[in-house]
Amino acid sequence: MKVVIFDLETTGVSVTQDRIIEIALNKGELIQTENGRWDFVSERQLKQVCNPFTEDYVDDAGNRITELNPFVLELTGLQEDLIRFFSPYFKEVAKTAEAFIGDLPLVGYNIDNFDFPLLVREMERAGIKKEWKNPTLDALTLYRKMFPSTLSAVYERLTGKTFRHAHRAMFDVNATAEIICHLFDSHLPIDDKSPDVLMESISGKRSDIDRKFKYDENIGDWVFMFGKHRGKAVKQNLDYLKWMMMPDTDFHESTKQFAREIFFDEIVKQGGIPFAENNENE
Repeated sequence: MKVVIFDLETTGVSVTQDRIIEIALNKGELIQTENGRWDFVSERQLKQVCNPFTEDYVDDAGNRITELNPFVLELTGLQEDLIRFFSPYFKEVAKTAEAFIGDLPLVGYNIDNFDFPLLVREMERAGIKKEWKNPTLDALTLYRKMFPSTLSAVYERLTGKTFRHAHRAMFDVNATAEIICHLFDSHLPIDDKSPDVLMESISGKRSDIDRKFKYDENIGDWVFMFGKHRGKAVKQNLDYLKWMMMPDTDFHESTKQFAREIFFDEIVKQGGIPFAENNENE
């Protein structure tokens, strides 16, 4: 079966707003070998780093976006100069990519929810408006179908026992305990860490109920985990913290309290109140 396996690197996680900064396409054939195993035989590849900073790349307020999120640069390893000064806009390579894909099935990881709908929107911005009838095969969807992550499925897969009383609270509690102990015993390289140390290493330090912040060990500071400042150090965006603290925002009180603690701690260090003239929004 001929397919195109593809992946996008983007400016963020919004299908409607964010843009492509790298596209990779690999056309080939999924074949079943003589021993019964499946393999992918590549025939042709296409890859391109793209400059996202077109005139219509704007935020919710209509302001043109001209900066890349540092979180994205760190995640991808791409250099900002390469993206900004030495790469074409996606609209310049869109026709080539569309012709490369043709009507072949598209394969990728989480493409049904992200890569494919974002690709279609980028094609439309480039003037390529058509009805995309390409079948898709999402590796994440396939994996979840083959290896369900419900409590019952995970319990039975790890322990080898049948879980007969799912969705009764105490039975679920006891099954969860067995799963955790089983993982501690045989599946995690925990290096004799105590459960509390292991918990922090997996889930990170808890800032607030909704985890709007994350402690970044690399920079030794808290960073935002949402919105236009995602991945940026909170202490470098105090105006945004001030907005989060406002009574009319929808953040959980624990989020507002954490924002206050960071905000006023920084005030003490700076010896002043770094209030901005205008409130920011998401």
